[in-house]
Amino acid sequence: MFTWFNKNVPSHILHKVYPFLISDILPRVYVTGIAYSKYYAGEVGVEGGEDCVLIFVDEKKPEILNKLPKEIHGVKTIVMKGDFYILKSSQEIPKIKCTHCKIRPLIGGISIGCQGIGAGTLGCVVYDVFTGEPLILSNNHVLGLNWGLCRWGEGKEGSLPILQPGPLDIPECIPRGYTGLDCPELICSEDVASEFIVGYLHRTVRVYLPYEDEGQPGCNPGENVIDAAVAKPISPDIVKPLVVNYIGKVGEEIKEADVGMKVKKCGRTTNLTFGKVFAINAVLHIRGWGRCTFVNQIVIDYDRDRQTLPIFGLPGDSGSLIVDDTPNNNPVGLLFASSRVEGRPMIIANPINAVCEILKITFTPRPTTPPVTTPRPLTTMPPRLHIVKSKIAVKVKP
Repeated sequence: MFTWFNKNVPSHILHKVYPFLISDILPRVYVTGIAYSKYYAGEVGVEGGEDCVLIFVDEKKPEILNKLPKEIHGVKTIVMKGDFYILKSSQEIPKIKCTHCKIRPLIGGISIGCQGIGAGTLGCVVYDVFTGEPLILSNNHVLGLNWGLCRWGEGKEGSLPILQPGPLDIPECIPRGYTGLDCPELICSEDVASEFIVGYLHRTVRVYLPYEDEGQPGCNPGENVIDAAVAKPISPDIVKPLVVNYIGKVGEEIKEADVGMKVKKCGRTTNLTFGKVFAINAVLHIRGWGRCTFVNQIVIDYDRDRQTLPIFGLPGDSGSLIVDDTPNNNPVGLLFASSRVEGRPMIIANPINAVCEILKITFTPRPTTPPVTTPRPLTTMPPRLHIVKSKIAVKVKP
């Protein structure tokens, strides 16, 4: 059923309960998502608790609750009010400390964004699987915005400038008044942008709408598993790989999220925060530039044992790398969206293993592979130039 799924979900739930949830529950208009979690003494997200599945709805009305099963194949269902949405940057977001300043060399946890977008967070400087070169990791909607109805970054790999800090944090950048899609948001003049360009969009994956014929790798048509992209820095000298602000060195071992796992992140807006995994293997309808479906997502609450601030992330934190709350700082997820579950703000993250596999990146340093060039013998005449006519395919935007 799934190419992308969390291996910590018990097999009988994945193969017996999820098929029913996907085919019968998720398509209902009032359902906003489903997920796996554990509960104990009425509390959800408890490590070592009883298995349960969560059904998120837009409103907990009696007529809706009466239509939903109390259990599926012996597994308890818990209905929760849940609304999920992209963390778009905004002029009203507070700026904590100096994560929004111009910082060199580049490290994770600071402001970044592409020309035309507000500001998000540089997750971490990672490595290209093919060449070993350093790459800047963040969200699709931070570095390229090829998301649902908005195709601002489509076809701009290698040409779309990436600014640090992001345009929202550069006073000279001019807000643009857009309605409807709110795409794009801010434009910097070439004179202003030139001082802050740190790279160019290098590799991204489109976020598909539910009715499209295509989906992301390993997904059904119209489904997604990551909101992620990488940019190529203008020079390897301006980046510091595998280092995140206030966290330090990031581990090379990728960890799969599990219910109750303690995590942390550093973001452009809220800086260093601590969280606890609330649910895994979530299938959610996320509002952004259209309403798109994401599979195998991680739902994260703030960690009450580690902080009093009742949030794990805010707009502007999109793209933050989430690591386990251990001295090893092993990668777990990539923050990209938010939600309100029973009135409590929670964060949604992509599983980092899917991000790495699809974008072909790694947290393991590799020798840089120079491009292979074959010198032409001096005695060889240059080949004749042939001009080949080809048809141009035109994509019609919805």
